[in-house]
Amino acid sequence: MTSTLPQVRAGRAGREDRRGFTLVEALVSLFVFGLVSSLVLAVIDLETRLDRTGTERDARTFEIVQAQTLLRRRIEQTHALNEAQGFGDTLVFYGSARELTFVAPPVDSQGPHMLQQYRIALSPRRVLTLYSAPTLSGIDPQMGINDGWKDVALVRDVDWIQIDYFGKDRITRRDMWQVGWSGRRDLPKLVRLRIGFPAGDGRTWPTMMVKILSGQTAPCPSDRNCGADT
Repeated sequence: MTSTLPQVRAGRAGREDRRGFTLVEALVSLFVFGLVSSLVLAVIDLETRLDRTGTERDARTFEIVQAQTLLRRRIEQTHALNEAQGFGDTLVFYGSARELTFVAPPVDSQGPHMLQQYRIALSPRRVLTLYSAPTLSGIDPQMGINDGWKDVALVRDVDWIQIDYFGKDRITRRDMWQVGWSGRRDLPKLVRLRIGFPAGDGRTWPTMMVKILSGQTAPCPSDRNCGADT
């Protein structure tokens, strides 16, 4: 009888060893597994958001670079075209602090006879926009409305725009920055374009300084005194 007691105890111990996890141990294991899973998912979500943010930032930066490249090429090629109205001794170049209208070859230039009127301005929806219309379309470039112009959105959500012009002042005859340039026989030497974004936007517009390549001036009729703008 006594010889069987160790065997019985050994059998009970074996059954206890094969019993597995207790309820508390299982709950703790599930909690740890859930905690680790949540941490892993948080890391994955953070990496996804960082990647998306980086992609959006790259896209917004590319948008600005593309806009500056397009505007620079158009302004550089400003053409000294005489106004059709008036005495014909001034150029089609109407610059203010908020918008600029000028004449230049189209992007896909097909010759000087294909000159286009361009206007740089903010649209009513605060979008930096390049408007264009053929010079032979009959549209008066001095009109402030943009009906009939083709528009290309360049940069969205713009807070403000500032355009300045460097050239001879009408009074002092000295080269200086001016907030307007219209009704002149000559083109400005430089055009400076700046725009700003709302607070917290994060985008930056490097100040764009453009030298107009054309040095032409409008011819002066023999019966007029044009010395003030030469």
